[in-house]
Amino acid sequence: MPGEAYSRDFSVAFVSHGFGYGDDLMYFGEIFRALRERFARLYVCVESKQSFRNPYRLDLRPAFRMIALPVARQTDDGERYDTEVRIVSPALLARLLKARPGVIVTIEFTTAAMLGTIAARMLPGCGHVVLIESDPSRRGGSRNKWVLRAKRWFARQAHVVQTNDEDGFRYITEELRV
Repeated sequence: MPGEAYSRDFSVAFVSHGFGYGDDLMYFGEIFRALRERFARLYVCVESKQSFRNPYRLDLRPAFRMIALPVARQTDDGERYDTEVRIVSPALLARLLKARPGVIVTIEFTTAAMLGTIAARMLPGCGHVVLIESDPSRRGGSRNKWVLRAKRWFARQAHVVQTNDEDGFRYITEELRV
């Protein structure tokens, strides 16, 4: 197949804060398996303190840790409660820059994805793919205008933006204007 030798020569890094529930890779396991056949140097950035079942024999690279930030919230009826927001440590950026992947695949607009986007922009010749599952606002994604502007900027940095359905296509073209 033309281009196959070339595609096996560079590394592909998947960057997300999670790929399933707990220690499984169920969301992407079969996708990773198929891509590993095409890209021998595919690896998945994972949280360093978490262990994973790895029936797909993937190259799992501990690349970041999650940082929990306490947040006080209030319900619509005025009841206050404490929760946390978890973000990816900035060490991910340094590790991606050091690894110098040929392509970085990010998933939506998490802090991990944003750091992956910045790394792709900083690495000469690095490709960048963003995967977006349908319309994130249908799953509780923010509709704040500043958040939307940030998402537009991050999506426009990609070489490819991929979605899985018509709602996702509408979101990418109408909301993100990509």
